[in-house]
Amino acid sequence: MRTLKPILYTVIASFLLFACENSMDNEEKKTEYIEISKQQFTMNNMRLGTIENQSFENIIKANGEVISMPNGTAKINAPINGIIKNVFCTNGQFVNKNQVLLEIEGVEILDLQKEFAIVSANLKRLKMDYNRVKLLFDNKALSEKEFIAVEAEYKAILANYNGLKLKLESVGISSEKIENGDFQTSYFLQSPIEGYISNLNVFIGTQIGLQNNLLEIVNPDLFQIKLSVFSDDIAKIKIGQQVRINQGDSNFYYGKIESIGVSFDENTKSIPCFVSLSDKNNFKLIENMFIESDIISRADTVNVLPKSALIKTETENYILVLSKQDENTYYFTKQTIRIGRENNDFYEILDKKMDSLILTNGGYYLNLRGLL
Repeated sequence: MRTLKPILYTVIASFLLFACENSMDNEEKKTEYIEISKQQFTMNNMRLGTIENQSFENIIKANGEVISMPNGTAKINAPINGIIKNVFCTNGQFVNKNQVLLEIEGVEILDLQKEFAIVSANLKRLKMDYNRVKLLFDNKALSEKEFIAVEAEYKAILANYNGLKLKLESVGISSEKIENGDFQTSYFLQSPIEGYISNLNVFIGTQIGLQNNLLEIVNPDLFQIKLSVFSDDIAKIKIGQQVRINQGDSNFYYGKIESIGVSFDENTKSIPCFVSLSDKNNFKLIENMFIESDIISRADTVNVLPKSALIKTETENYILVLSKQDENTYYFTKQTIRIGRENNDFYEILDKKMDSLILTNGGYYLNLRGLL
């Protein structure tokens, strides 16, 4: 009996040692891998992927509006007072350059032609007198004082003649016809540019003056975008930078910075930057439309992972890297990782790129279940 006790103690000690080693082995196995069955993987929409290259942008957000270039909008006024006789256009209509828009009649256009005819007749008479006295003066048969008086009168009426002639020709009335006694009772206003009619608010019989804006013509091909950039960001803006514009739908449109303002707008506390558009035909522009945009100040190609691949704690970020798999199970290991900028649904990865497969979706499920 006494000889059995040492043997029994030895067996118990060996058993306890084996159990302890086995427990330690199981603990090591438990902590070495995170095991996910393929059934769990499928049911929880998990996905595998790798670190990829993607263009990452530094953007400056800016709002603005659609405006016209200086030569893209024309405001039509009547150079001579009168009454609207005919209207040849409607709001929203496209018109070509020099197309007739309005016909205007009235007493003033008749008086102007009459004044020009009188001035023209007097000019012919004074021109003959001027040529005669100039010849006498050149031959020293006339005093300088007499010559200067005739010359001044001639030049004054010549200036009046040229001014009236230009005014008539600006409304399409031929000065030669007036000199021949052929007067017009009305004149026509033509479009100085091509574009679309807007703000037309006149009718037949409307009395108009020089101060009245009769209509506007807008050419969408000459639209640009005026962005308001805050002073903190203006140093990052450069001419030629790409601008991505969101029109409120799923599509984006692109332009580039054409010019940068040099004065501070007291009302908006910003500096204006002007953007030209590269695809105006696809961009439905309306003057004064509100615009949201991203100015791309820099674009780099970097390593990225989707946000769903990262598992965050208070002190670190890590990913699950696939170490091996068998018929029924995936085996993952945790690996800490450093992240940089965000861009949409991706993080920039600052660590060296690895080729291993990574759990890119589903880590949230594991964390929620306490498996991490």
